[in-house]
Amino acid sequence: MINKIAVIGGGPGGLSACYELQKKGFTNIVAFEGKSKLGGVWSDNPGEFDTNKKYIDAFSELKNLNLKEFPQVDTDHLFHWNSPLITGELTERLDKENNGNEYTIDDPLIIDKRDRSCQESLFYNNKTGIYKGFYSNVSRELMRFTTDVNPQSFYKGDIIDNKDINPLIYLKEIQQNIETFIEKDDLKKYYRFNSSVEMIQPNNSHQWKLYIRELSSDENATVEKWYTETFDAVVIANGWCQLPYIPFYMSGDWHEIHEYNKKFPGKMFHVRDIDFWEQNVLPAMSKNSDTNRKLNILIIGKSFSAMDVLKRVKEFSLEEKRDVNVYLSYNKAPELDDTGQNPFYWFDEWLLTAQKEGKIHLKPKIEKFVCTEQENGVKFIGDDDLYSDWDSIVFATGYLRSFPFLAPIIRQNYKIFMSPDPRTKHTSNISRVTGLYLHTFSIADPTLAFVGISSNANFQSFQLSAKTISDVWHKFNKLFNNPEITKDPPYYDNIWYNILPSINDQLEWSRKVLALKGNSGAFHFMYPFDVLQEYWLNDCEKLFESDFEQPLFPENTQTLYKYSVGRLKEIFLQTMNR
Repeated sequence: MINKIAVIGGGPGGLSACYELQKKGFTNIVAFEGKSKLGGVWSDNPGEFDTNKKYIDAFSELKNLNLKEFPQVDTDHLFHWNSPLITGELTERLDKENNGNEYTIDDPLIIDKRDRSCQESLFYNNKTGIYKGFYSNVSRELMRFTTDVNPQSFYKGDIIDNKDINPLIYLKEIQQNIETFIEKDDLKKYYRFNSSVEMIQPNNSHQWKLYIRELSSDENATVEKWYTETFDAVVIANGWCQLPYIPFYMSGDWHEIHEYNKKFPGKMFHVRDIDFWEQNVLPAMSKNSDTNRKLNILIIGKSFSAMDVLKRVKEFSLEEKRDVNVYLSYNKAPELDDTGQNPFYWFDEWLLTAQKEGKIHLKPKIEKFVCTEQENGVKFIGDDDLYSDWDSIVFATGYLRSFPFLAPIIRQNYKIFMSPDPRTKHTSNISRVTGLYLHTFSIADPTLAFVGISSNANFQSFQLSAKTISDVWHKFNKLFNNPEITKDPPYYDNIWYNILPSINDQLEWSRKVLALKGNSGAFHFMYPFDVLQEYWLNDCEKLFESDFEQPLFPENTQTLYKYSVGRLKEIFLQTMNR
């Protein structure tokens, strides 16, 4: 029986899960948020960067970073660095002390606080991927919840003026939408804030045991509180736009970039810190350098965020009347692929034209960072020259999906892990999540479910998974109460078999999407809309008990997608052609 449910994450995905679960009558919902506020990636206040540690600076401050401790700087190592949990000692204490009883939130285990500023800086920093002037890359209709019958009627204040970017919308309107969703359905009541789920593992009773650490807001605290709690089911909705991806750091070659980072602090940035870079670093570069010298900026990556960096460099060069050498490094040459699978193929087209016109220097993937007593800089694949004298190196390389709290047994037995990037053999921003059906259910155990795995940037995608989960689990409970159904686990032979397709059919679904989208993060990118409908929406709807109160996706969704992409192109070209 599924009674007690854990929800991990307080962004739109976690909120959608709480909303859909309560609609189905689930009342024992406990949601965990590592920060002190809800909203996930949208909770940021762009421009408030002074008190936030810069992401790549946090790496440079890892004084004990060495090959022995970190053979690979992956999210597991970073998340559990210096944690008492990984030694096994704390796990044993949490499991066996307290007179045989579990330590609870009201009766926690109190231990000496360890220095894990790394974890707080990288995973729970209030700075997210949102920056000043941010606006959506899809239209207003695709940034709403189904409760918004007339979205504008729910906003507290005036509608944000977005005529200059219509049909896209600014961050403030997105935040208002989320705030209204939270308040309208009292979703905040389910959340425990400043609560880090450090590990999830199955127990012998076919439940899920969570190990939770309370994050203190007191920097001078000398102790920390830990406890465990058991749940019948878990929804993981921790997002994937919080932890930036830095090539080389996230691979076996990290020591080279680490030495460069330590020697040249403040040279490298990820777009997560683009506000600070634009408002502090760029002006300082102009002020402190020879006005006759061209500034050299290297952008790594060819994504939506790379477009925003280019626009900022363009505006800076116009305002400061400074010439800038812009280099853009990407793992492969731009391709003119108008097959409909890549909505931003036009950016490749622009890059090739800009290169011919001398506006940008396109370079292949970086082979390595060089930092010795004699020389420093970067070398690109297939180029013998060493490129140095960089004023800034900006990583527009996206973010990592990360589930470092999943116990090793889940990866091993449930086959839920991030697929390695074939280019580096390590997890990257193009990795896909394995072992899931409909981007949502663990194929090995459907009581472990995910919201937000799809990279479609709209709230409907979150609600699609959330409703599917709530309806499927509600069906499970109804069958569990059926006296004719055998209650002994495993349930696949009796209960799940009557709800979900067979395991072979679920695996066949994965094979079909894999053949269509490839073994990368594109696996989760359901675009264009007919692909989303055929390979995701239709299969989810077969599992519903009832329809949404309002249509999930507008009838003209495909048109809205194309219109949004077209508007992004217009805005980009307007800036770059000035």
